[in-house]
Amino acid sequence: MAQYTYLLQGDQNWLQVGGLIAIIVVVFYFMMFRPQKKERERLRMMLDNLHKNDEVITAGGIHGKVAAIKEDIIVIKIDENSDVKMRVSKSAVVGVVKREEAKEDEEEEEEEKEKKD
Repeated sequence: MAQYTYLLQGDQNWLQVGGLIAIIVVVFYFMMFRPQKKERERLRMMLDNLHKNDEVITAGGIHGKVAAIKEDIIVIKIDENSDVKMRVSKSAVVGVVKREEAKEDEEEEEEEKEKKD
């Protein structure tokens, strides 16, 4: 009789351990995998919304202005004085420093402030 009681307790322990493992898996999902998925989505949206004259940073740390966009290749203007351009893969862009539209908006706001003064 004692042997059967021990087996039942062992089964309950495995259920508890299985439940604990399931909870750990759920916590890992919300703490690791979900934020990575959101970051990938944000990066994809950023690359889809790249426009000419946007200032970008590449994975290699190169800063430049987008001169042209083809399917998977972006031509970046590195130096405006000497007209140096570089072709990089679209996936090499890791950030947009400033968008041309944002610059135009800032300039318009500054002009409006100067008119008010």
